[in-house]
Amino acid sequence: MSRLRYVVTGASGWLGRATLDELYRTLGPQAFAAQVHAYAGADRPVSLRNGSSVAAQALTRLDALPAGPPTLLLHYAFVTPDTVAGAPAFIAANDAIAATVERAIQRLRPTGMVLMSSGAAYRGDDPASEPYGARKRQDESRFAVQDCGRLVTCRLFNLSGPYINKLDHYVLACLIGDALAGRPLRLRAARPVWRSYVHVSDVVRLTLGLATAPGPSVCFDIAGDVALEVGALAERVRTVLGRETLPIERSWNPAAPADRYVGDGALMRRLAAASGVRFRPLEEQIADTAAYLRGLTGLSG
Repeated sequence: MSRLRYVVTGASGWLGRATLDELYRTLGPQAFAAQVHAYAGADRPVSLRNGSSVAAQALTRLDALPAGPPTLLLHYAFVTPDTVAGAPAFIAANDAIAATVERAIQRLRPTGMVLMSSGAAYRGDDPASEPYGARKRQDESRFAVQDCGRLVTCRLFNLSGPYINKLDHYVLACLIGDALAGRPLRLRAARPVWRSYVHVSDVVRLTLGLATAPGPSVCFDIAGDVALEVGALAERVRTVLGRETLPIERSWNPAAPADRYVGDGALMRRLAAASGVRFRPLEEQIADTAAYLRGLTGLSG
């Protein structure tokens, strides 16, 4: 890893920051400064959990990065439908991102590439009803034919750990936030909801290791060792954080059709075993996510 140049797009997002954190820890500050190039939606500093700050450049500046040393391209940049006004803007924004990355591939000829996709790609048959999944599937196909070395495509489902965002949207963040604040753990889902978590840093370690090792391109889902209905997840959160007396509030119909957003983790586990990557159990994931959220909110629970 020490000889590589690392190009990280989407550097200010959840996966991007976790990747910068891992590279900083692995390379050390001097090599990190020399070998890591971070790109975000605009020029901005990206704060890491270790207290350091990384200067990320606007993605449009990627066109100015010259060819040179062996390069690993870590592509996470993506505009979600909820952040733009309408389908045409969503399509245009992601077309521009993909075109920029394609130009970089043609110029830099990377030795490997990580593409963070989504489990929503399985539902991407109809762009009208599932624009996010359709676009993720399109990007998978688009980059699969590029000359980017070993392409590691990771279909994300449920993540935990530091740099978690959308704190009022992701159920794990909501439950931990309630527990830390001493509030009842409130579940909004009116039907069964199943999730299975993997720590973001474990995903980063696995994809980095695969992309820097010889072998054919690979596409895999992430999934934890256990799939839990979110009511059981709330109970785990209470137990791990020592808040067993807090009530769990929910109004739901257990017989309703379930929302099961859980990947098939069989290939992921085989790849991890071959790579020596250990996946943290759910209790450890909850504790580390809570530690990060405490730092954000100042909660002491």
